[in-house]
Amino acid sequence: MPKLKEHPEIMQDKQLRGKVAEKMSVLGYDNKADVAERLGINPRTFYYKLADPDKFSRRELRRLFQILKFSDEEKSAVV
Repeated sequence: MPKLKEHPEIMQDKQLRGKVAEKMSVLGYDNKADVAERLGINPRTFYYKLADPDKFSRRELRRLFQILKFSDEEKSAVV
């Protein structure tokens, strides 16, 4: 049986999680709790929202993109 194509929103969610992990590594963040602290949210809340990116507010996403230095191309690929 052929593999079904993933829904575009699911693919974007995976890309966001991957890009966040990549940027954290490049910028030297040891763990997600460090990023959560910079965002001003509880680490558990950050994990929850990262698992389901639709839960992020626009303000939190803008701040996350700023903290992790996302380029405009990277932003448009994951939003």
